[in-house]
Amino acid sequence: MGLCEDFVMKVWKFYKGLSEEEVRDKCRQIFVENYVRDKSGERMIVRTRDGFQVFFHEYQFWHAFSYENKQLGIRQFSYQRARRVLWIKRAIEGHSGFKRKDEGGRRLYFYERGRYVVVLKRTKRGFRFATHYVLRSKRKFLEMCSRFQ
Repeated sequence: MGLCEDFVMKVWKFYKGLSEEEVRDKCRQIFVENYVRDKSGERMIVRTRDGFQVFFHEYQFWHAFSYENKQLGIRQFSYQRARRVLWIKRAIEGHSGFKRKDEGGRRLYFYERGRYVVVLKRTKRGFRFATHYVLRSKRKFLEMCSRFQ
């Protein structure tokens, strides 16, 4: 088991035995306290390995931790993304196992073992967190990986 998988297990313990609403609330708390502002209300500063600041906003939570259910036509909370809430920072800070690709106005990070992707949008002052997700399709993931060569 790799370091990122250890983070999944650590975070999953926070969620064990909770209702979907409680998991969503706990995930939001973890997201805000690790990326938006600390417990004293100070803005969190997350930097890329090459020194750029990444901005996170609380309003991004629902988009980042939900997915479009095309059959029902609604966005639904994603436990898969919730388990990886702490992976976002690990990717951005350039920890081992993550690869990076700058593409036009965005920066992509991916973790091959988990088929996991983090997307940042370039701003005048650095980057803004856009989203993160796990690619279900191995074929699509391999296509994306080939762009990182």
